[in-house]
Amino acid sequence: MLVQLLISVLVSCCFLLVGIIGQNILGRIEVCKVVFGGCKHFTSRKTDCLADTVRQYANASARRALTFVRIDPPTFPIPKGYYKAENYLANMSKVFKECVYGEFKADCYLVKDGMDLACLRLYLKYEPVDNYYDDD
Repeated sequence: MLVQLLISVLVSCCFLLVGIIGQNILGRIEVCKVVFGGCKHFTSRKTDCLADTVRQYANASARRALTFVRIDPPTFPIPKGYYKAENYLANMSKVFKECVYGEFKADCYLVKDGMDLACLRLYLKYEPVDNYYDDD
């Protein structure tokens, strides 16, 4: 069953970036569907270049997030530095137009030279939305 995705994520975090994130960083995501008694593998994806993948699938969302943490210009490469986001509301409904119904856990990794540098774990719940139409 495909459902319309309406999701916003409230983010509060701070991080110290000790290296530049640019063309040299890969991405990997591992997704499992939460089921009774655990989590069942759903999909895995790897990118050859995280920056290119973000530009292709979430450019506007990424620019808003980078602007929020005061990265100027809000694009890759992301320079070294200390970044802080407090109460940033990320609207994920523009990233994916439709998805499969259910609850999911997604581990998103930054990878360089075969080593995981960072991981962001997301828990997402997709539910049907009655009478919602997006004209985009």
